[in-house]
Parts: sequence; structure tokens; C-alpha cells
Amino acid sequence: MGALASRVSRRGRARLGAVAGSAVVIVAAGLYQIAPAASAVGPNPDLRSYALFGFSSLSFKGAEAAGRGIISGGNVGTNGIGSGSQPALNFCNNHPAVMDPGSELVGNSAAVSNLGGECKVYNYFANIVQQGGDLLVPITSGPTSFTAPLTLTNVPSFTAPKCTGTDLTVPDGATQSVAPGTYGNVKFSQNSTVTLSPGTYTICGDFQIEKQVTVNTSGSITINIAGQFNLGDSAVFGNVNTCDVNLNVGGPRVQFGKADSTFYGSVYAPAADMGLGNHSDLFGHFWGDVVHSDMNVVVEPCPPNEPTTTTSSTSTTSSTSTTSSTSTTTTTSVPETTTSSTSTTTSTSTTSSTSTTSSTSTTSTTIESSTTLETTSSTSTTTVPQSTTIVTEGTTATTIAPTTTTTENNVTVSTEGNTTTTLAPLPFTGSSGTPPMLGLVSFLAGGALLFLSRRRATRRA
Repeated sequence: MGALASRVSRRGRARLGAVAGSAVVIVAAGLYQIAPAASAVGPNPDLRSYALFGFSSLSFKGAEAAGRGIISGGNVGTNGIGSGSQPALNFCNNHPAVMDPGSELVGNSAAVSNLGGECKVYNYFANIVQQGGDLLVPITSGPTSFTAPLTLTNVPSFTAPKCTGTDLTVPDGATQSVAPGTYGNVKFSQNSTVTLSPGTYTICGDFQIEKQVTVNTSGSITINIAGQFNLGDSAVFGNVNTCDVNLNVGGPRVQFGKADSTFYGSVYAPAADMGLGNHSDLFGHFWGDVVHSDMNVVVEPCPPNEPTTTTSSTSTTSSTSTTSSTSTTTTTSVPETTTSSTSTTTSTSTTSSTSTTSSTSTTSTTIESSTTLETTSSTSTTTVPQSTTIVTEGTTATTIAPTTTTTENNVTVSTEGNTTTTLAPLPFTGSSGTPPMLGLVSFLAGGALLFLSRRRATRRA
């Protein structure tokens, strides 16, 4: 009886050990999954990470038109304290706004509406949330408390210039080039076209750009302004290709038009009321004391993403034959990049002693975020009559009847009647995190159960 009890006790301990081992594995897997989220202890203090930042307050009205009200390429926040009745951050209270996945919306006191789920915010940091019937429901996390105000890093070093200089005025409709230097008040009159050379400009007064002015830039340009800055309606400032303009404003006012202005660069105006006019397109970073927008403003990274490029080619060959045959070969290849390549060859002939073979090769290359990729693809197919071959990457191919030879990128695959050929699978291009972890959990759990079963079998013997 004692031996039986001892055996039962040992079996119980073995089962307990197996269960404990499995529990350890499961806990470890859970910690692995939640570790990245736990590391996000607060908002990002790096000012360069913010597309829009108000040192005292920030208000963004959102979009009343499709494709507008988008803030991409950075976080949105304010270092103002505010209160529950007068929040420092106002967002999505008029129309919906959309932020990037993984971005942050930051404000000590905040009034942010959900707008039926149309307001897209991912990580939301706030200590005081103004109560209402339609509070923001962030996609990822929040509202999460934090220590306010933020101790900002990478803040530009700028002191408003105290100087005198000669005024510069470009007349209406004129075309003029301007060199770096020190100026008094600067005015580019309406419908003019001005080219700024690379270098540093010091403006001792105000910088006024009237409506429908085009300001071309090339290379790196820094503009230090003692007074105010105004960009008129339908005016364009900067270059989409370089987007390398740093505008530092010491005065109390920065205005991006009342309608349809476009600016490429970064603006730092720590003492200014910064207005983002209706339907403005702003590329870069915009940091002011009080930042507020009209509707339909879009803020994007600087420079913007490059467009998709597609290249295609088609070739056709005709010949004479007295045999009827049909052959189709399709190959699809997806490498470990953002490029997809598809090559299709079709050959058809009839018994009327005339056959036409058409070959179409299409290469589509997508390049984003300044990625350069070269792709070369060539395919040739030789088919003996009355055979059909279908080849798919990562599976098997079966050919019935004579011989089919396919040459692709200097690699030849041959199949002969009722022969099965297996092609190597495509390289793995998906996530490398979760699937290996699930495999490890299964392996360890299975090992524990196997150990327990072998012990039980030995004792029974």
C-alpha cells in the first residue's frame, strides 16, 4: 500500500512538474509579446518626432472633405498645462482627423472627440480629459497619464536677430533671384516668381509673401526672421525634391494663407501664434507657441514619399506549323523585397498550318521611401505538342505527355511524361516574431508530455 502511495505521489509530482514547465513556457511567451508595449513609458520628448507641436496650446479642426485632415510623418502635441474647462489640446472636435499608426497625441489637458470612430488616433497621452458624450477611443492605447510638461530634447537653438538692413521688394509679376544676406523688411508681391540661393538669410523685420507667389529653393536654406512671417493664398514656398528649408521666426505671428498655401520645410516659432489656413498642404515640421488650424489641412513628411514606378514591355512572334498544340506556363515570384515580378508565356497553334505565338513579359517595380531596385527577368519555353504544364512556386508541377523544358533566369526545369517536379519554396518574407515563438511553445510543451508518458510507461513495466 505504501509503495502504491509512493508511486501515486511520484506520478503526481511528475504531472505537477510537467504542468509547471508548461506554465513557465506560456508566461515567457506572454512576456515576450507584451515587452514592447511595456517599454512605452511615456510620450516621446524629442521635438523632431512631432509634425505639429504647440508650446502653449494646439488645436486641429480636421477635415470636411475626403483625403484631407491628415497628419502624417510625426506626433502631435502640446506642452501647455490648461485645465478641464480650458484644455491645452483640442483635436477632432469639429471634423475627423487621421494620424499615422504608431504615432502619439499628447496633451496634459485634452478635449478630443471620437466622431463615431472617424477620428484616428493611436497612442493617446493625457492627464485631464474633458468629459463629454463622445470621448476619443484610441486605436492602440490611452488616455495614458504622463509627467507634464515634457522635458523636450533637440529644440532648435535660435535667438531672434536684432539688426538693421535694407528693405527688399520684388514687384508684382516679376521674376527675380535673391542671394543670402541681411535684409530689413522683405516683400514678394503677388504673382511674382522668386528663386532663393542656398545659404543663410537674416531678415531684421517682417517677411511677407503675397498671394500666388512661387518661391523656388535649392540646397540647404536657413531663414532667421526677427518679425512675422506670412505666406499668402495659393502661394508655394520651397522645393518638393529637397525640402531643405529651416524657417526660424522670432515674431508673434506665422500665417500659412487663408486658403490653398503650400510650404516645404520646417518652421520653428517659439513665440508665435501659428495659423494653418484652410486647405493648406504643409510638408515638414511646424512648431509654434499657439498652433491652430482651419479645416482641411494636410501635414506630411518632408520630402514626401516618392511615387510608384511601373515598367512594362510586350513582344509578339509569329511562325508556321502543321501541328495543333496548346501550352501555357505561368511562374510567379515574390522575393524578399517590395518588388513583385510576373512572367507569362502563351503558345497556341492550329491545324490550318499557321500558328501564332505571343509572348508577354511584364515587370512591375514599386519603389517607396527612396529604395532603389533593379530587376531583370527573362523566360523562354519549348514545348513538344499536346502537353500542358502548370508550374507554381512552392508547390509541385505534373506534366502529362512528352517533354517540356522551361528556362527562367538561366535555370532550366525539364519534365517528361507523368513526371512530378518540385520547385523550392519562396523565401519567407513575413513576420519573424510570433510564428517561431508559437513553435517553441509547442516544442517545449510536447517534450514535457513525452517525458511524463515515458516515465509512466517505465513504471508500469
